[in-house]
Amino acid sequence: MSATATYALIPPETSVAHLVDCFWVVTDDDATPGERKIVPDGFPELVFHHGDPYEIRLADGAWIRQPRALAAGQLSRYFFLRNTGRTDITGVKLRPWALAQLCARPMAALTDRVPALDAVCERANVLETAAGGCPDTGARIAALSRALLEICPAGAPPEMVTSAIALIVATQGRLPVTEINARLGTHPRSLERAFARWIGLTPKLYSRVIRLSTIFRAASGEAGNLSDLSFHAGYYDQPHFHREFKAFTGEAPSKYPFAQPNMANLFLNRA
Repeated sequence: MSATATYALIPPETSVAHLVDCFWVVTDDDATPGERKIVPDGFPELVFHHGDPYEIRLADGAWIRQPRALAAGQLSRYFFLRNTGRTDITGVKLRPWALAQLCARPMAALTDRVPALDAVCERANVLETAAGGCPDTGARIAALSRALLEICPAGAPPEMVTSAIALIVATQGRLPVTEINARLGTHPRSLERAFARWIGLTPKLYSRVIRLSTIFRAASGEAGNLSDLSFHAGYYDQPHFHREFKAFTGEAPSKYPFAQPNMANLFLNRA
């Protein structure tokens, strides 16, 4: 982003915290096209473009114009965004299972996909009206919170899913899946099926994403000592750490701009 860009992370109100991890806003009046890399962080999201639209390029694809309102499933790899003009975005970083509640479909079908919101959510118009009908950020977030509560079903995801996510996050992705199943008393195939339905990644892959995200929080905006950072995240084998980091970010850890104010760091450093 340019030097004129502004970023903000806004925590949700208690009433909607079971669905929303945080709201985020990015604005930039500089219309010069520029690429932004997005890295997996373990959370699906909703994105609303109030300014000029963006283009997206997956790691193995061409640039495609994004719709004004879209849903983003779980990511297993990085991708690129490019502005076509002025940036004004409101985003909703959802709880790992909340997109399944909104879309009522298996999340595995949305992994590494960023479709138009109305293509996957029957009541997308309610969310789009909430995001587009307010003049300022506070009003938009309040309206989106009300809309999410209105259209989300009362039912929650299975306890095995929420409990497994809690264990993965609490142990920073270091706990083997066999130990997760042992602690929860779940069958491996049952947990995998539940994750395919509600999350979109396998428990092992989700753990890898969360484990890597601890690197960004440990960096605290500085490149720091990479050996210390990898040790903090539980990577005792440096080649393994380098392979994992490059697989998710497309860069060697020594080349990654931890201190740069960009969208990927905004999300990964939010904790």
